[in-house]
Amino acid sequence: MSYQNLVSKWRYKANNVIWTTLKEQGVTSGRDALALSDKDKKRIIKAISSAYPFGQKDGHPNKIWCSEVANILSGLNIKKKPDFKPEPKPDYRSRVLIDDPRQMRFL
Repeated sequence: MSYQNLVSKWRYKANNVIWTTLKEQGVTSGRDALALSDKDKKRIIKAISSAYPFGQKDGHPNKIWCSEVANILSGLNIKKKPDFKPEPKPDYRSRVLIDDPRQMRFL
């Protein structure tokens, strides 16, 4: 029994298109993906996004496409979005010099 018979037609087509695009970009395994720079990873993600085969990005085929992209990219250790690092909140109390003790109640 082949892989095509075990999964939906949308998932099968999405998987084939993504791996074909990755091979065109020179990635055939996880080792190839480890050697990529951030610029190359962005280029690969853009190529995969532009290879969307189902017409309008809406509905069930798009959900299948997104899940396949996430599965394959996570397997290759390629993050679709960069890590979000929020800026630390400033500690205003440590910077404020209070001359008048009456101002202390507003802090």
